[in-house]
Amino acid sequence: MSFSMVLQLGLRGQPLSGPDIGGFGGNATPKLFGRWMGIGSMFPFCRGHSEMDTIDHEPWSFGEECEEVCRLALIRRYRLLPHIYTLFYMAHTTGTPVASPTFFADPKDSNLRK
Repeated sequence: MSFSMVLQLGLRGQPLSGPDIGGFGGNATPKLFGRWMGIGSMFPFCRGHSEMDTIDHEPWSFGEECEEVCRLALIRRYRLLPHIYTLFYMAHTTGTPVASPTFFADPKDSNLRK
């Protein structure tokens, strides 16, 4: 649901979007949280957030292995921040979504056929 939500909101003019990593309601498992952080760190809006009366949704709350997975995902995001900022500038000036669906790609690009 996260992918379709982010893509659809972007197409409708809301470039700053992303799910609550780990889910807002209920408790995530360490494996789910780590995987969600891996992909969630690439969404335009990236945050861990949850409702009251749930377990903590911070990477260190799920053990060392999950913390390391989350650390690597966030390092990747920080490395890509100049590109992400450029995408936000383009969204501001031209209206293109930050997270673009595949049909925005150039069909002549040979990388799409791999």
